[in-house]
Amino acid sequence: MLVTGASGNVGQYVVEALLGNGEHVIAASTDVEKLKRIFGHSADVVHLDFTNETVLMQLLEAWTVYS
Repeated sequence: MLVTGASGNVGQYVVEALLGNGEHVIAASTDVEKLKRIFGHSADVVHLDFTNETVLMQLLEAWTVYS
């Protein structure tokens, strides 16, 4: 499960709730170091900046989409 804005107040609670339910979480934010401090190795951490189209497309292309 990808959570954008995971370093923010609401995002942190969402990630914690998902982890508590046993979900695999990808925590995304522009502040990767903050994510590492908050979640350690509990969640996968990625840098995501919606203003950088190249990075966004690379990240999206790396995922498998199920319908």
